[in-house]
Amino acid sequence: MSTLKVDTIQGKTSAGTVAMPAGHVIQVIENSTTTQVNSTSTTYADTGLTATITPQFTSSKIAIFISQNVHKSYQHTDQIQLNILRGSTQLVQWATELLHDDGALNHFNIYGSQSYIDSPSTTSPTTYKTQFRRRLSTSAQVSVQYASGRSSIMLMEISG
Repeated sequence: MSTLKVDTIQGKTSAGTVAMPAGHVIQVIENSTTTQVNSTSTTYADTGLTATITPQFTSSKIAIFISQNVHKSYQHTDQIQLNILRGSTQLVQWATELLHDDGALNHFNIYGSQSYIDSPSTTSPTTYKTQFRRRLSTSAQVSVQYASGRSSIMLMEISG
């Protein structure tokens, strides 16, 4: 068996020409927030959870992993809808479980998790963020990062 040890790999003309086999992780960006945001609206609002990645290759995929702290208060049944956006482009929308009022519990705190593979086809800085809203027309207040609950986003550049 042989062992190959190197300190630096460089392309023939520049480091940007090194070909990575498909499926390899090139870089990882992670961000989180604990700043509470409240809403009683059915219009989407930013959650404050955002991260920016600068892909090294236009052929790269970006794997997005979200763990969003969501909360509903007051005695109403409602769902919280969440969005992942690249800039202003909606990539995926999902909803939490139906948060039901049983007459005794007034607060529900859960995590809404989602993953998505994006193909931004750029080497420019690319920002991803989440948004949230109440789904039903009730007067329920919905929140993200309730009581300093942590929400996180991870971006992984994967070679294409």
